[in-house]
Amino acid sequence: GGGGGGGGAVGESMATNFTGLGLDITSNAVAAAFGDGTVAFMADSVFTRFSLGFDLVRVAIAGDDGVFLLPTEANVAAAAASAVSSSSSAGAASTPPSTPSFVSAVHGYPLAALVHMVILADADPVKAALPTLSHALSPEGQQGLRAIGFFGLSAAELTTQRGELATLHEFMASSTAATDAISISIVGSSTVYPVMSEWSRISTGKPENANLIVNVAGGGSGWGAKALCSHYVDVGVMSRQWKSSEVEWQLDGYTAHCVDVGGMQVGAAHTMELRQELCRDGRCRATTTSSTTRTNFTQILLGYDALTVITALEGNAHTCVTAVLEGLTFAQLRWIFTSFSDDELTAAGVDLASVVPNDDKDGVKEWSDLDAACAHAEIVIGGADQQSGTYVFMGETILPTFGEKAGEENFRGLQADGFKECMLPQQCTYYNSVDDKDVVNVLRSNQNAVGYMGAAYAKEHVDVIHKVAVSGDTVKGMKASLMQANEPDDIDSLMKGAYPLSRALFM
Repeated sequence: GGGGGGGGAVGESMATNFTGLGLDITSNAVAAAFGDGTVAFMADSVFTRFSLGFDLVRVAIAGDDGVFLLPTEANVAAAAASAVSSSSSAGAASTPPSTPSFVSAVHGYPLAALVHMVILADADPVKAALPTLSHALSPEGQQGLRAIGFFGLSAAELTTQRGELATLHEFMASSTAATDAISISIVGSSTVYPVMSEWSRISTGKPENANLIVNVAGGGSGWGAKALCSHYVDVGVMSRQWKSSEVEWQLDGYTAHCVDVGGMQVGAAHTMELRQELCRDGRCRATTTSSTTRTNFTQILLGYDALTVITALEGNAHTCVTAVLEGLTFAQLRWIFTSFSDDELTAAGVDLASVVPNDDKDGVKEWSDLDAACAHAEIVIGGADQQSGTYVFMGETILPTFGEKAGEENFRGLQADGFKECMLPQQCTYYNSVDDKDVVNVLRSNQNAVGYMGAAYAKEHVDVIHKVAVSGDTVKGMKASLMQANEPDDIDSLMKGAYPLSRALFM
């Protein structure tokens, strides 16, 4: 790094060389920082930073007798002597305010900048950088800094940095002791997350797997696909099938290679949480942001999930779908969730006369539109966000012309830049979240809301939500339909394919 490049040079260096040197790293180059202030993200890397000393930026003035430097050479020499005294004694030497010593640099000298060494927070680069870093923080290393025109650290700052160095040595000792460890990172579907967490807990608890480390994180099926194809993790888990644009399947039907899933983008809040989860054992890996990484993989079917339509356990929505309608058809779910107008639904073959026989034509979707015996209250909708396989599966299943381009059918509320982010359901048309617990909270706080989630999360909250019976009729409403509505808990109907929202789960 260096050469005036600062943070940018560090970023370029770390892409290939594990370490970088620079005057400082600008705030816009760092996507996020951990609470301890020493570890942060830049580009696709997690790094740790050590302060080595101070650089003095000097002002050059052209004069008749040549170039005149401020501060003068005499000032610099005095400052260097002061800095030596400062770093070798308990307290800093007293110096004139204008002298660019360590003390004045810290307390206001405007053209002094810390010099840092930045190291990827991973075992191999840390091991490679430790000898240089240890020397830089030693008395000899600090003297070497001064010899080439920099200023060393104070005694207090050296103590802090050497403490961080000791922590790094401890990390390496633990990493070395676990060189035989097998580390597996898994990320993806929030639906599959409980299963993978339980399997990893059981696997790592067995005596024969004492060296096995399994880190599991959610984030959605979209993240699972991107993480796998970006060489970010060993295993991706998904609650949807791959899109034809994402992969090319081999003739055997279960092996494929990535084509275009988009690269991992570091910076989102849940991305940092994901990185912290997957890097707990100190074995993070460098990633690529290429959208065309040719990663080969094998897909394994894990089992089946019953995507579950849910309401609060008590309230207007619950009363309507149980006591009045006794379930919802695909046609009714489509009307509730779709971005299409009534005219577009009619053109698509939906019998609105049976789906919403009591529609008052006020432009607001209300429970009473479905039946006069239901409450005259606006229907609030919620569900998974766009990174989720649950979102894709629900969209493709109940919205036959589902897509995210302008003019295509989607959940109502989709804008050109995605769904509006909202803290409360009344702030947006479709309350969406990567966390199913958020959807449950929306239902608990609004008796007019209806949403959807995977069976495992629905089962966790049976004390506060109702699981709606669903019919696969894509044309008519419940009272006019000849098709039976099935419960998601009916294992027999699920295995026979009678429950219309069953889906496969993949590793």
